[in-house]
Amino acid sequence: MTHIRRNKIVYLDLTVLDEQGQAIESTDGGDAFCYLHGRGNLLPALESVLDGKAAGFEATLTLPPAEAFGDFHEDLVVTVPLSQLGEGVSLELGTQVQAVGPHGPIAFTLQSVTDDHATLNANHPLAGKMLTVMLKVLSVRDAHKDEVKHRRPHPGGHHLMVSDSSWQGD
Repeated sequence: MTHIRRNKIVYLDLTVLDEQGQAIESTDGGDAFCYLHGRGNLLPALESVLDGKAAGFEATLTLPPAEAFGDFHEDLVVTVPLSQLGEGVSLELGTQVQAVGPHGPIAFTLQSVTDDHATLNANHPLAGKMLTVMLKVLSVRDAHKDEVKHRRPHPGGHHLMVSDSSWQGD
């Protein structure tokens, strides 16, 4: 039996609930959630619980904001004149807007709009929220060297997903 450790591909049934018990994300009725373990592709609190486990392991975890997507920071919410958004930016609530900050690109979500201003929020949409995560490990496999190189699973097969794959055919 293969156990979860760094550079293993893990397939999970996963449901994430908000503080009111509403599903935010779920694999129920769909494809499994797949990730490369130990490479920063999953919340550290979840990776820690899964480390060393095998197919069949189940858990329900309650994650405070600090173990999920962090605290909500009011200083990451700004109001700017609409003229600063640039032409062609949709004013539909929830639209993602990119800005360039002193340390590179910053993603904002359009939170509200008035006649001449927009309120933009750079917090993660789940920042400040307590989350409940229900998971079950479906399977664990070795990662292909290209999956490790690219730090992500290639569910369709490594040779189908990347142009620099070393696969030469059968």
